[in-house]
Amino acid sequence: MFARQEPLEFEKWNGAGNDFIILDNRKGELTTAAAFLARKLCERHRSLGADGLILVENGIRGHFRVRFFNPDGSEFNMCMNGSRCVARYAFINVIAPRRMSIETPVGLLHAEVRGRDVCLRFIRSYTIELDRTLQVGDRTIPFHRVTVGDPHIVIPVRGVKSLDVNRIGRRIRFHPDLGPDGANVNFVQFRDDPMVIRTYERGVESETLACGSGCVSTALVLAHKGRRRPEYRFKTSSGAILTVRLIWEERELIGIELEGDAHRVAVGKLTPDAWEWPAAEDEVRSDQEV
Repeated sequence: MFARQEPLEFEKWNGAGNDFIILDNRKGELTTAAAFLARKLCERHRSLGADGLILVENGIRGHFRVRFFNPDGSEFNMCMNGSRCVARYAFINVIAPRRMSIETPVGLLHAEVRGRDVCLRFIRSYTIELDRTLQVGDRTIPFHRVTVGDPHIVIPVRGVKSLDVNRIGRRIRFHPDLGPDGANVNFVQFRDDPMVIRTYERGVESETLACGSGCVSTALVLAHKGRRRPEYRFKTSSGAILTVRLIWEERELIGIELEGDAHRVAVGKLTPDAWEWPAAEDEVRSDQEV
């Protein structure tokens, strides 16, 4: 629960169609209520609505620290579109300089604000499993698995624009062969330039308009399949283009870059009504009492 009765300052940001609520938690007042606030504030019909909640906190090694929460209240390791948004947020609010370092649960990110675009750069270990298959009903689906902060499935498809991403993505995301945590599911049309990508995101439990980590995962798959390029461009469901660059020193990957837009959509105050609406079980109990 969250007992606060005063308005809560927020900013709403959008990166390539991924939208986020950003809250300043450098005083630590929101720490214990973070999961509760994510569930309440990210609800699109009763509150502000977003693909996720981001808390900005004091850092030790970086200019600041971030924590990421899904709309279901679960905390997760990495959101690359969210990191681009929070970098420009920090620059505009004089929390960090144009070139900054950001602490995340899986390590340090470096970011550079370039007008309304932000470029992330990081060096992170990752795991990759190529050319696997998954049995879904009577279909055998080829896929590649990449973990870069969080687990991703990359599935090459042809007619990605006509695909029922929510129906198929949900079945794959919860597939028992992927373990109890499941994975984000990316459907990609490899032959296009820019490549068309659509993503079903766990925690959101729906297709989102973009996924930066999904683009990075796909670029890693292509590189390991022998298709190294100076950069990989992806057209997201929002129409925005995200660019991934993999920096190699011979066979060793020494850096990953993700560049794309980050837009400040709104600045304001949330009233207690934004988080005090009853949960579904409370509504059922209330109906029964009446």
